[in-house]
Amino acid sequence: MHQTYEQIATKLFDQASSEGLSPADYLLQNSARLSNQTWKRYRAALKYLALKQQNLELANQLARLIKAPRSQKTRTIKRAKYITQEQLDYLSRFFSDSQGTWIQRAWRLFQGSLHTGGRPIEWGCATYNPALWVLRFQNAKRGFDRQYDYQGHHRNLLVEGDLPALICAIIADRESYFDEILSSIEADSVEARCAIAWDQYRNRCSEAFSRAVRAAADRNPKLFQGDLLPILYTARHQFVANAKAAGITGPELAQLIGHEPGSDIARHWYGRKSRGREALKVRLVSDEEMRRLPIKPGAIAPETATEEEG
Repeated sequence: MHQTYEQIATKLFDQASSEGLSPADYLLQNSARLSNQTWKRYRAALKYLALKQQNLELANQLARLIKAPRSQKTRTIKRAKYITQEQLDYLSRFFSDSQGTWIQRAWRLFQGSLHTGGRPIEWGCATYNPALWVLRFQNAKRGFDRQYDYQGHHRNLLVEGDLPALICAIIADRESYFDEILSSIEADSVEARCAIAWDQYRNRCSEAFSRAVRAAADRNPKLFQGDLLPILYTARHQFVANAKAAGITGPELAQLIGHEPGSDIARHWYGRKSRGREALKVRLVSDEEMRRLPIKPGAIAPETATEEEG
């Protein structure tokens, strides 16, 4: 995480110097267009650098940021747990008409989670078998140490319809970014570099998605409820609602979204059945069942897709 802070601080210093400003002045002057998440990340990076370098000037700049009135910054998005079909259709058109690599990457990531229930963090090492149409997620949760916690557990999802193309596109996005950034990241192992790179990728997608959703909501305020707007994680909650509407409950639902079979978190805290509406395009398959799946006719593995083991 310290490497990430250093990179964030470097980016901030470059942007500030290009305008002839100190990092603090740059953030204060641009606070109206920065999300609270971005503001906090820049402030944390400055704090890390000030402590590491024992830099009094940076410490003084940090103090100015801490005292800055929160009213200068843009509104905070309150996470919507669901997305209506009307909102989804509107955002689909809005994102399709929007320019920018990160906006398109963010929309694909959102769609992928909407149809598979994958956590945004899990796409960092997700693999796809194009011969079987099976997507594998390593069951991951974010701990307080902000590290990956896979614990050797995974889930296999047999996908259908137009999902194979979407999944391959998400993985291609990831690999393209990794090719650009991995060599510049210092870490003890390839896995650690990938974790840092995906953390950066996911944060940039999150920021791009939130900015685009705010812009879409400003254009059509009647469609959205004030500041209650969808974020990337909303897709996972909507997936659970859809699964419940399809009659999936109990241990099957828990395993489908990467929870322990005996967990009742999905039952009590995730999507309501009444909010579900769309048929699922995935089915949970065991490792044993996966070995017996037939090869898809004419299946060709794209260069960016990773073959499953076994």
